[in-house]
Amino acid sequence: MGVHISFVRYASTALQKMHSAASEHLSPRSTNLDSWQLAQLRTMKAGGNASATDFFTRHGGASLLNDSDVKKKYTSRVAELYKEELARRVKEDVAQLRLVTSTQLAFRLYS
Repeated sequence: MGVHISFVRYASTALQKMHSAASEHLSPRSTNLDSWQLAQLRTMKAGGNASATDFFTRHGGASLLNDSDVKKKYTSRVAELYKEELARRVKEDVAQLRLVTSTQLAFRLYS
């Protein structure tokens, strides 16, 4: 099982190979073999297959979801909008995580 970080779409190993061959800018990562950075993990939290499907559907990209042209799907205007939306969500999530962590640390120091 792997994940395309830019779009946070889960994919089987066979599907990952097909996507990578069709579009060199995608870099699937193994969910259990690769190491992950905080922003990548927060992107996983903010995204996912359901989130991507919902976004594509709400923004006129439903037909792209079943399109066999992977490059077309991941370079479409809707895909670019989704990447921007994910970046915004991750930024908010990381800020919230830092706030919670700082608050917990301060509570421990002054308790």
